[in-house]
Amino acid sequence: MDEVQGMPPLCLKDKLIQVLEERGYDGHLLEDAWMMTMPSFLGWAGINPLTVYFCYKSDNDLWITVLEVHNTFGEGHVYIMEIAHGEDDEPLVGFDHQWTIPRAFHVSPFNGRSGFYRIAVKSPSHSPSSSVPLVPPHPVIRIHLLSPSNQVPKPSAFMATLQPTVATPLTTFSLLSALCRMPFTLLLTFPRILYQAKSLHYEKRLDVSIRPEPFPVALGPGLADRVIGGGIKWQNQSTLETHVTRIVEQFLSRRVNDTGITVTLVSGNPSIPQRTFVPATTCGTKLNRHLTIHYLSPRFFTLLFQSPSAAHAYLLGSVSERIFTASSTDLFLTIFCQ
Repeated sequence: MDEVQGMPPLCLKDKLIQVLEERGYDGHLLEDAWMMTMPSFLGWAGINPLTVYFCYKSDNDLWITVLEVHNTFGEGHVYIMEIAHGEDDEPLVGFDHQWTIPRAFHVSPFNGRSGFYRIAVKSPSHSPSSSVPLVPPHPVIRIHLLSPSNQVPKPSAFMATLQPTVATPLTTFSLLSALCRMPFTLLLTFPRILYQAKSLHYEKRLDVSIRPEPFPVALGPGLADRVIGGGIKWQNQSTLETHVTRIVEQFLSRRVNDTGITVTLVSGNPSIPQRTFVPATTCGTKLNRHLTIHYLSPRFFTLLFQSPSAAHAYLLGSVSERIFTASSTDLFLTIFCQ
């Protein structure tokens, strides 16, 4: 899990607690966790498509399984599955738990964000803090991609299994051996992805889907039915987006004084602080006029900048593409009518 801009660095456990608490779980219940991942090498993590956290309470019972997913666009998302909550009636043979959840993150350019995941979990044999002798836990994760058919999961041919094949004690020799192999494993991940993409697009003629914006943790009105888990990593703002954002914010600083309307901008990316623009005086204006805009990405600012009118920006960004939501359509049109 990546560091949040403007926040002090956290250890892995504190990051995991933060992610759980942002999504309504009691982080104090987390005692320890197994993490199944691709480690970094000399500070470079490369592309790590999937990291799995098996979270335990103080009684050494498995509590939550967290799937941290990354795509090649530099974005990240988590799916959180709690034991005995929302589980399927019968897991796959050889697995202990299973959930079927809607997809909420754009992973591949060759399929959209619709459909479902059927996630089967074989639990680790013991918790990290248990008194069991030092033996490998050997968890297994199997994920089936299910296509939607009238909002009912329908089996498809896509399936992935993540499981450790070799577990060795941490000795000087095993550590040096892993360090020698690791650069090649990390460096080859992205070329392998590109090779598969070439095969799918040019040989099998699969269409490319447009990348949607990641779902945030906290959502504005009209978006609450669309989030599962929530994003944890976003693309950095481009130079153009940063420049346009500054122009729009300067405009709002002046415009709130002309209209007497307070404007609050709330980004889906928690590392971007909330901005509120308050009129210098409320004399002669209607009170309690407050416009709150929740936006998913900096595309909101470039869309405002490029649109010929406020109505065009609202129809395209809010009604059509749903890049943002406004607490009041009338106040939005009033603010950006110039």
